Amino acid sequence: ITYTITDPAGNTSVPSDPIQVIVDTTAPTKPTAPTDFVDNQGTDQGTFPGGTQTDDTTPGIVIGPVAPGETPKLIVDGVEVPSIYNPTTGTLTPVNPLTEGPHDITYTITDPAGNTSVPSDPIQVIVDTTAPSLDINPIEADSSTPISGTSDEIGAVVTVTYPNGTTATATVGTDGTWTVANPGNLVDGGIVTATVTDPSGNTATATETVSPDVTAPSLDINPIEADSSTPIS
Repeated sequence: ITYTITDPAGNTSVPSDPIQVIVDTTAPTKPTAPTDFVDNQGTDQGTFPGGTQTDDTTPGIVIGPVAPGETPKLIVDGVEVPSIYNPTTGTLTPVNPLTEGPHDITYTITDPAGNTSVPSDPIQVIVDTTAPSLDINPIEADSSTPISGTSDEIGAVVTVTYPNGTTATATVGTDGTWTVANPGNLVDGGIVTATVTDPSGNTATATETVSPDVTAPSLDINPIEADSSTPIS
């Protein structure tokens, strides 16, 4: 685009040097759905697929590279939220922490002209920052009864450390209980420690002191006949 100037006598200047204007009213195509997110919090860090629980309240959604001049925008549960794009990792991260529970996360692309794409298909991220509960049932010395307890996180892994430092693991069942073997050599005053870890990496620890053996043993006598030499048993 150029322009000229015409004076009152009707004389017209030569055109100015041009300015280029590029008209673009076409929105970018629908972006590819993210399939993974990055967890940078807690003990269980890394890249995880959608539907995975995480203790990271600001997970980085992996969207990949963005064309120069284009701006990605993050949408959480249908609402656009402030976010930061990292071109090195290709992640789009919410600025404010996500609340506890599941979230459907999508994103859009806005081109240099201000046209915005429709949102991508969503990835689901389940935020879980609550540590599971953990209890250990009483343990008696000189007993072979399995060591057991309860937790409110089905599927969580319980690691039990015996007084001598050896360990055993169990998974919390659908009834909320867990059980490991009793080594059979526990003595009064020994400390048994259990740690539960849920799928998000949240942990809880409980201890139980081995108590004296107060359970009387069972005893039966087999029938005894008079005038018999059969041993009594």
